[in-house]
Amino acid sequence: MNDHNYETSLLTEFEGMYFAQPFPMMVFDEFKIPKGVTQNALIVGPGKSGAQEIFQQLEEKHGALNGKSVRLRGTLYSTDDKTLIELSEGVDALLAIERGYTYPIQRTAKKTMQIQGEIVNAKCWFTQQETRNGYYHKRCSKSCIENGIPPVLKVNTESGNAFYLLDATTTAGQEAIINHIAKAVEMNGEVNFQNGWSVLTIDENSISTIN
Repeated sequence: MNDHNYETSLLTEFEGMYFAQPFPMMVFDEFKIPKGVTQNALIVGPGKSGAQEIFQQLEEKHGALNGKSVRLRGTLYSTDDKTLIELSEGVDALLAIERGYTYPIQRTAKKTMQIQGEIVNAKCWFTQQETRNGYYHKRCSKSCIENGIPPVLKVNTESGNAFYLLDATTTAGQEAIINHIAKAVEMNGEVNFQNGWSVLTIDENSISTIN
């Protein structure tokens, strides 16, 4: 069973470095980490939407934000030692920008690996308490990922769940992810560790269903 910590009714203000790739994410200021969550968080939009469009609109108005320290307001969710931010207020979630310095992304070298797991969407997994299986789970995950929610490979390990952000750099790769949602799969790819998350750049031709 998963131990979930939900803050579904409270908007929280927080500060940290924003990074755009492979999906919007934040590294909280180490002296201002919100209570009960990890230092690194994925960012999504309201409902079944990613945060990419929100930040695109903000950058059209304020200039480049990647690597900048920002102050945001949103709802925090935490489960399986991972944190997700929902920007339920859309562009109004941005409260301040520190323009004086741009922080570099923290990333390890890539290594090739073969891995097995289940493709899920990050928002439903980290925010929903209902059972994550069956027809509804598959349909919801497909809709969320098609609308920009980060796809995640959930891997069962002896110590609990491990998660890999799936980075598809081609249209074929994105389609392969959609076609294998909510299934047990095996795939090859290159993995690196980036701002608190393992990122798997997939080889779309290697994805296969495990019977």
